[in-house]
Amino acid sequence: MERRLALLGVVLALALAVLEPCSSAPQALAFAVQAVEPDGRPIANATVVVFSLRTIRAVFVGYTNASGWASGYVPSGDNYIVYVVKVEGGRLTRVPVRIDISDYANAESLAARVVLYPAARVVVTGKVIYIGGVPTGTARIVVLDREGGPLSASLSAGDASLAAGGRQVKVSPQVVDVYGPARDYTFIKRGLGFEALKINEGLVPVGQPVRVRVEYGVLDMRTFAVKSLGVELGSRESPLLFASAEQVETVDLLKVSMEGQLQSLKADMAAARSQVDAYERMGFYIPEIHDLLRSGEELLGAAEQLYARGEAPEKVIALMERVYAIANDQIPRRLGFLRDIAKVGATVMPSFLAVFAAILAFYFFDSQRSKMVSFSLLYAALVLMFAFVYPGFRLLWSLDRTLFLATVGGAYAIFFAVAFLLPRVIKEPELPGEVALGGLIAVAFTLGKRYSKVKATRTFITVFSIAAFIWAFTVLATFGAVYTKIEERGFARYDANVVIVKRVANETLQPLNAELDPLLFEGRSDVGNYSLVVMNRPDVGLTVAVRAAGREATLHFALGLSPQELKLNPALAGSLRLFGDLSQAGVVLPETAWRDLGLRGGEEVDVTFEAQGYGAARLRLRALGYFVESAFEGVKDPDGTPLRPFIQRGGRALYANASDVIIVVPPQPLLSLFAPSEGGYSQVFYVYRISAAVASEGAGLAFASEVVDRRGESYVAISCYGGSCARVYYGTRVQSIFEQEATFLVPLLIVIANVLLSMLSIVRERRREIFIFMCVGFNPRHIALVFLAEAIVYGLLSGGFGYVAGLATFRLLSAFAAHQNLMVREKLEWYWSYLAIALAVTISILGAIKPSMDAAYLFAPTEVRRLKIAERRERVKRAEYVSRTAAAKTFAIPGEVMADEGEVAFSYIYSKLADLSYGELESVESLADHPMEERPDGTRIKRFTFRYVSTTELGEKAAIDCELRFVLSPGADRYRVELDTKPVGQAPISHMDYAAELVKRILGDWMAERERLLYPA
Repeated sequence: MERRLALLGVVLALALAVLEPCSSAPQALAFAVQAVEPDGRPIANATVVVFSLRTIRAVFVGYTNASGWASGYVPSGDNYIVYVVKVEGGRLTRVPVRIDISDYANAESLAARVVLYPAARVVVTGKVIYIGGVPTGTARIVVLDREGGPLSASLSAGDASLAAGGRQVKVSPQVVDVYGPARDYTFIKRGLGFEALKINEGLVPVGQPVRVRVEYGVLDMRTFAVKSLGVELGSRESPLLFASAEQVETVDLLKVSMEGQLQSLKADMAAARSQVDAYERMGFYIPEIHDLLRSGEELLGAAEQLYARGEAPEKVIALMERVYAIANDQIPRRLGFLRDIAKVGATVMPSFLAVFAAILAFYFFDSQRSKMVSFSLLYAALVLMFAFVYPGFRLLWSLDRTLFLATVGGAYAIFFAVAFLLPRVIKEPELPGEVALGGLIAVAFTLGKRYSKVKATRTFITVFSIAAFIWAFTVLATFGAVYTKIEERGFARYDANVVIVKRVANETLQPLNAELDPLLFEGRSDVGNYSLVVMNRPDVGLTVAVRAAGREATLHFALGLSPQELKLNPALAGSLRLFGDLSQAGVVLPETAWRDLGLRGGEEVDVTFEAQGYGAARLRLRALGYFVESAFEGVKDPDGTPLRPFIQRGGRALYANASDVIIVVPPQPLLSLFAPSEGGYSQVFYVYRISAAVASEGAGLAFASEVVDRRGESYVAISCYGGSCARVYYGTRVQSIFEQEATFLVPLLIVIANVLLSMLSIVRERRREIFIFMCVGFNPRHIALVFLAEAIVYGLLSGGFGYVAGLATFRLLSAFAAHQNLMVREKLEWYWSYLAIALAVTISILGAIKPSMDAAYLFAPTEVRRLKIAERRERVKRAEYVSRTAAAKTFAIPGEVMADEGEVAFSYIYSKLADLSYGELESVESLADHPMEERPDGTRIKRFTFRYVSTTELGEKAAIDCELRFVLSPGADRYRVELDTKPVGQAPISHMDYAAELVKRILGDWMAERERLLYPA
């Protein structure tokens, strides 16, 4: 081979010496390339293309002679790639060879001998199906060797020698092993000037054991991440071996992608089952998720059967979409919802354990030391028990052990300090002759606790009955947030029979799947032809320039609509003024832009779309008409979402002004703009809404429910029929026992009756103790408190025991009946613990109210002493005589007088005071209206002075000099009202209050009548 290259070098030198005088280029790269068969025979009429990476074009295209040689010159100082191909009948028949000399811009000469292998073809057909995303372009075909490495690295394509900078460099020609939307395909196509190899074809050397990998990209619409998927043909043990150039291997991407999706869904279901098993090992009782998992596996099995029978892809895709939603959306979100609840519950639950441990310690022990020791031991025992009973503890331990230890230790320290240390430091002050409230409560609960221990059997029965009710309430009742499919019927009114599908996340519209979501509407008799709504992305700046007859209008938002949308949206149809046929592609402009451009309808306009970061694109469309901006602003979906593009600011959607929007009909031209070079949909314009006419209310609801089941969370389906709309989506809602039935009231009443009978029997048994209480100075309230305290003790004990028993029941269910859905929901929320105790205490108190009142008044006097009227009058006279004073008193009168209503208000108040000039029991004398005063600081004061005269109980006249002031401070919008009173001589204090009450009544009358006086009808 080295001798051949040396010979090639000599030949090249001689050729260059002959050709150099004929060359006009002062500096040039001379090359000589020979194309040969794998057995060394020369190949005539092979094409040599020298491609420049700087100018992105071929600078030389030549053909080999009968000896297989081609030579020539190209300007030096450039970065070149040399391609050698064989074209017969307009098609490539041999594997192209690439000589990359782009790293040698100073090359002087190139001598190469390349091997062109006969080629068989690999053809890719069909479209890619990806559940939850869209394909991003054309598939790539990668040819590998038997070991799985690049074919170009193992298959020899000849030899090449390069002279650069006075030295010889060996360069290895390489066979092209990547086909489709790749660099080599583009450069060969540009160099030849025609498509000698289709973008969906690849070439494989005949007689060489190879493997072929077909790669395709998809955009996951949930994560907006591009994924690379593919299938590999052949293996190390069984490689592909093509016997002739006529052999064609066809790869059906529809079949490949569907098989890949089935395998992917199997992996997703396995991962979902693994998650469910992990949660069950922690103690979660989740039978409804098991049912969901089982339904997903059944749907996946049905999809495999349909695919194996060769059913229509749409039927298989419908089942796969439901499986995808179950495995990747519904199960993870439900488990995540339970995880969040349990994590929060685990951080708060130690406080309940500390409370319950303190209740048990204080009930069973009397000495302080015993209480402290028992509290610590009981708390530790409850924590260990809840580590097995409550799944949130295991979850928090696995997620954050530091937080778990901090919450458990912190709860113990806080409650130990509050229960045992704080009472020693802070003591309630006691007043002589009075019993401190804390001491009274302590005595009552001590007596109640001791009395409950006297009759242990009755106490056990009472506590057991309440605990049984709390157990049933904890296990069977439902109260809290759940993640489920929600159906809101009658949430809005709409004047069309239509079903609408969209995606909403955080109250913001999200793009739909332009490839798969329209398939939801196809092939259905109950749903009409669908209509697409396309908008520009909110995070990409857009400028739209419309030019016509030398004028230009600039807008910043684009909206694509299907012609069917006018039939489905009466408000939209009413806002448009059309002058053209919607069957042709065109634009509808805002009325102001339409008039600025001087359009009349039917003209062709140039529309340039410039997207930030994506370049510019131009369309020539017909002017179809305009829309009235004010009417278009009011076009909304049933849920109130405007039918306009939007941008996002601070997490909120800000919708475009109608005067800044251009409408393109139909939307397909927008979906083709700014698409990736390898094909696919637009990177700037997305589908945000799909709608279609619906045949009946039932059909619309069934379709909406199916859409949400197939797509999962964030998809919202709205069905409107007969003016009423229903909305279906997945989310959280509060479930309550009151929403289902009130049968829980029956056992509640039974338990209350049991407590009532127990307490009544206790009262009858303790008549002697009650009498002793009365003798030692207990009043009826103290006696009632003792019996209520005993009932509360029952409630505290039974509430804790009942809740713990309820959680233990769920743990047993998760261990022995995990797959049996008993229609109960595990109570993971922390508030259920305190709710159980509160409910038990409430039941005990309700049952103990009547017995406590009976006990309180069992020996209390019941006669009521009647007070005669004469005695009351004597008391009033005595009070008036004693309270006589000559001191002045100032009142702040409630009410308001607005600044701009002052003149009318003052006239009204003066008239009211004047009406009291002739009173018998009370009267107003010497009434004077003083002019408005204004102080240097801007304060304005309006005064009325008068003498208030009233009759005392002794029959005497009491006179009070009064000054009524209305003060308006600078900057205030209303007057404040003040009244100064001073007795003439001496007068009872109460009569100054009477004067103030008189002014209050007058001001109140003004507030009641101001509307009638100021704004007569």
